Amino acid sequence: MRLLVRKKDVKWRNVGNEVIIYNKLSQKVHVFNKTAMDIWILCDGHNEIENMIDVLQARYDISRDELKADIIEAINTFEKLQLLEKNE
Repeated sequence: MRLLVRKKDVKWRNVGNEVIIYNKLSQKVHVFNKTAMDIWILCDGHNEIENMIDVLQARYDISRDELKADIIEAINTFEKLQLLEKNE
């Protein structure tokens, strides 16, 4: 099981339909849309990708496969920007 968790030194805030994330280590600010914000919030160390799909499928009118692809893309972006740590 692969649980995703936000790094402790990453600060974030919801602003309207976006999430603003500050990576203290890189000293960079990142802004993501509402869908990415919903995925970010679910990266709390308690959800794996399948759980995220279940939660978000109730919010979005999109196929399970498309939603999974969007979630994986967002997670890959978060990992590339060093915003997540692995909690296995």
